[in-house]
Amino acid sequence: MVSAQCGPGCPLDDAAIDRWRAPFLRPGAVDAFVVVMRHPLIGLTDAQETAVAVPAAVLFSSEDRSFSRPQALTTAARLHTPLVAELPGARHLALLGEPERFAAALRPELDALDALDGR
Repeated sequence: MVSAQCGPGCPLDDAAIDRWRAPFLRPGAVDAFVVVMRHPLIGLTDAQETAVAVPAAVLFSSEDRSFSRPQALTTAARLHTPLVAELPGARHLALLGEPERFAAALRPELDALDALDGR
């Protein structure tokens, strides 16, 4: 499952898998996971996302089957941001499998946030 979501470069040894699984093994994790899965993207309702009042950017991976470009654009609209970037060829857990590419894709969005914020 981790390999399918992460892609090339993802650590798949037993220790890495154990680190990834650890939060799901804590008391109450199953109930929390079910609650999060009943809400879009980040465990917030649409109304809660709309109420977010901090500068935001949305980064999505082109090969992510759980968060597509249309979903990224919808999320950006709810977060009141024009900043949407795509990480080509990456999967859902690109942050784990390709952290350098992820950071490189995120850097322009962070710079744009600074510009929007007037820094």
